[in-house]
Amino acid sequence: MDTLKFEAKNMRLRELLYANDRRFVVPRYQRPYSWGEDELQDFWDDLVQVSENGGGLFLGSIILNKEFEESKGHIELVDGQQRLLTITILSAVLRDISNYYDKKYAELIQRKDIALEDMDGNMTWRILPGESIKALFIDHLLMFPKKPFPENLNAEGKRLEAAYSFFRRVVEAYLEKRDTEDEKMALLKRLRKNLGNIFVVAIFLANEESAYEIFEATNAKGLDLSVADLIKNLVFKNLAASGEKEDAKEFWDEITSNVESTGTELKKFIRYSWVSSRTFLPERRLYRVVKKDVRDWHEYLIKLRIDSDLYRLLLVGDPKEYDDKGYRDSVKLYSSIQAINIMGIQQHVLILLSLLRNDIPKEIGISNFLRLLENFLFAYFVVAKQPANKIERLFARYAVEIERAAKIRSEKQKRKSISSNLDNLISELRHLYPSKDLFIAKFMEIEYKNSPKSRVIIKYILNKIEREISGSDELIPNFNVVNIEHLLPQKPAQWNLKKSAVRGYVNLLGNLTLVDKHLNSKAQNSPLPDKLEILKKSKLQITKELVELAELYGRWDEELIKQRQAKFAELAYTRIWAM
Repeated sequence: MDTLKFEAKNMRLRELLYANDRRFVVPRYQRPYSWGEDELQDFWDDLVQVSENGGGLFLGSIILNKEFEESKGHIELVDGQQRLLTITILSAVLRDISNYYDKKYAELIQRKDIALEDMDGNMTWRILPGESIKALFIDHLLMFPKKPFPENLNAEGKRLEAAYSFFRRVVEAYLEKRDTEDEKMALLKRLRKNLGNIFVVAIFLANEESAYEIFEATNAKGLDLSVADLIKNLVFKNLAASGEKEDAKEFWDEITSNVESTGTELKKFIRYSWVSSRTFLPERRLYRVVKKDVRDWHEYLIKLRIDSDLYRLLLVGDPKEYDDKGYRDSVKLYSSIQAINIMGIQQHVLILLSLLRNDIPKEIGISNFLRLLENFLFAYFVVAKQPANKIERLFARYAVEIERAAKIRSEKQKRKSISSNLDNLISELRHLYPSKDLFIAKFMEIEYKNSPKSRVIIKYILNKIEREISGSDELIPNFNVVNIEHLLPQKPAQWNLKKSAVRGYVNLLGNLTLVDKHLNSKAQNSPLPDKLEILKKSKLQITKELVELAELYGRWDEELIKQRQAKFAELAYTRIWAM
């Protein structure tokens, strides 16, 4: 670090951003825009305090790379993009609100704070984000008048829209303190002035290599960035040094897109990719280990890209993709993976990444392994609610063993070693499988909750019970054509019962069944005799047996609900999810 050349200046934003023709761009190794309402609220509170009490707001250090200022006409914003993009979003809000009261002042904000106008009237922008949201940022924030945000935004786009909406809301609420338009404009002008008076320590660097080093040094402790941001910086820095950076941006964008489609964090995927092929380690050690152990950064980036597509396939892939890849028993394979995803579990991704990465499903049948894995995960996590740490370590260990076995040259020995590892893993899982007493006790607590996750798990459980008692071979349940039906209604007024009287058992699994949607709408809260007549029309065996049980006793109450749930619990342990 002693050899780095840089210049540090205490500057106000009116000097850094607004008093010259400088243009700033966010370089490719920076993270996406990530500020949420907590960060926005803190910034707003600080700005309002300064506006009301005087003084200046200090925003920390801003790291800038001047290497391309002459050749490309811009300065790279190495560190500080979250803060400066946020300020630009707020400037757009001040512009748009000012436009209601003073159109000329709104145009002044546009020309001086947001855009740069050349002698011919052409507009460029003072600050631009990364490529992933650049077009969105220009069209829906920088342009004046701006376009409304589109409906189908990615996660980063939603954060931009949320930031604009937040500032629009708080600024308009702030203006309510004033009665006249002149007073409101005075307040808007004061807010704008205080944005310009924010001061920072601007650190100017001479070249890209220095920028990478400063970026890493200032963020390696993880105080501001996640491990994914730091590893991204490592990849780009090393590929830039080796001259192999042409495809890096395209590859990283593809990785990010694949992971974002799963709704999980990039840092989780990067860790799973590493742990499933190298060695187990916690997130806090990932950055240091990757930095120390990776030798070929281009190869590492390609591996991340391949793994990200498999990661996406495992979490949100469709049946056709499994078939197109030529996996044996692709329908059964997809069915078990989809069932595990329904449970909201992800530790299984470690072992499956290793299997899919090495094309094992094409070489040997693993559908039976997946079925047993599904059974274990349901019993261990969904029913017994056991801790995940032990399972994650176990899966990571076997994932690495399979990775090693896949490199055996002899095809016969390779298949034998992989099959042996899968058998050994199942054997260890059987030892961890919940005892019957624990399973039954916990299964008796399963109940419906009014949430999407609960509904899909209840449908999964009832569907598995239906398949068992009916002998159906249907492997992929179509949850969209059936609804969950409470035989005893949640609103039991027509049963001459109060909601408070049935609260303890009305949502238990024993009171639930699956019915076609049109039957569900007809049944609703009808009295027992009427409801049974409607449910008799169901073709599902689980519903037919429920009707027979209620008619046999001529009633439906807490005792029968718990009796039915106990029967399901025994069936679940001994047959449906047996190991």
